[in-house]
Amino acid sequence: MPVLKPHIFRLFAATFVVSAVSLASVSTLAAGLAWSCLCLAGLAAWLDDSRRPAGVAPAPQPVLRASRYWLLACLAATILMAIPTAYWAGPWGERHPQWRLLLSACGLLFLLKYRSPSHQTVQAITTAAAIALILAYILVVTSSSGNAPTNRIPWMGGLSLLGLAVVSLAYRQVSAPFWLRQFWLAASALAPVTALISGVRGTWPLVLIWPLLLFTLNSTAPSLWRKSRSWLAAGLIIALAGGLNSIPETDSPVTRMTDLRKTETVNEDHRFSGYSESSGIRLTLYAAGLRQILEQPILLGTGPEGTKQLIENALAKEGRLEAMPLIGHLHNDALHAWVEFGLFGLSGYLAIAVGLLAMIRQFALGSHEPVVVAALAGILMMHTLTGLSNMNFAHNYYPILLALSVALILLGAGTKSQRRSFA
Repeated sequence: MPVLKPHIFRLFAATFVVSAVSLASVSTLAAGLAWSCLCLAGLAAWLDDSRRPAGVAPAPQPVLRASRYWLLACLAATILMAIPTAYWAGPWGERHPQWRLLLSACGLLFLLKYRSPSHQTVQAITTAAAIALILAYILVVTSSSGNAPTNRIPWMGGLSLLGLAVVSLAYRQVSAPFWLRQFWLAASALAPVTALISGVRGTWPLVLIWPLLLFTLNSTAPSLWRKSRSWLAAGLIIALAGGLNSIPETDSPVTRMTDLRKTETVNEDHRFSGYSESSGIRLTLYAAGLRQILEQPILLGTGPEGTKQLIENALAKEGRLEAMPLIGHLHNDALHAWVEFGLFGLSGYLAIAVGLLAMIRQFALGSHEPVVVAALAGILMMHTLTGLSNMNFAHNYYPILLALSVALILLGAGTKSQRRSFA
């Protein structure tokens, strides 16, 4: 069997990676493949270090230090969550998000250390991520977010992070053709539109965070927005109008906000009048979880079975026995980790946010990377806010998109020169 020439193999590998990232929003398999490519690329770079091509140097030291902080944070999250999991004899299957973040962080560090990314590589992956955002919008408009490849809440949460990463690369990669950066900007602008029309209220803060990030980044490359704002604003109005007219009535922002208002109304019996709706269930679960923490603050939590019993008791108290088979967690990442695994679980969840904060501090202290600082701050805000109303880490899709978004930002920061690489 003939051996592929190196350049042919690299072309095949690059095409495979770009295709996987492009389809990540419409296929969980593609998202998993994109994550696998990140891990394997780092492993290959580490194993091939002795044959590093001449002229290839590691990424800048601030980027390497930031990637080490990210790796340490992911390692801490894995260990802290593993300790109470072992104490309660499982379930180990729910530790997949931590393992995925840890392995991808290893791959990212090796890739930055042994193979400094080229502008062309970063531009190709960013373009693929932009295509994924466009496909997500098309999916919601044509068949509603209920037909997302996984649970629509972590699906939209992960895509929100990817949208912030793409808009930051539109400002960071000034060596890319101007029209390509405009394409990235337009694709990323679809992320808040998709979040709004998807009916996933936990991601609606993106409607504020994306413009805030854009305003922050504009000072670094003002011509990008100045030359794009007219047609981009018109395009977004059309995209929003088309989305609002095609989504189911139950998912429209007006319906969801009206439902939220009714749900949060408390009647004279101190029960939520809209209890049958998702917000009412969440409020009841939050109250039960907080009572558990205040009444019995323990180091290792109540365990999976104890948490399940807590949820069942809260639902039974409200007379919602039929909801028991559908509710498996407290719909809040931090609260569920705290109740189930105590301070170990809470620390394990917060370790990811601490890692993001450490990277922000690294780039903010003298590395002259305002775009990277703003991008990571946006990721941190969305990660925190989406976790308040859902348990994103109960699904594998969200941590994969979190890993890819952080990797894309750091790979962009790892490019050396900002000279124009091609026309």
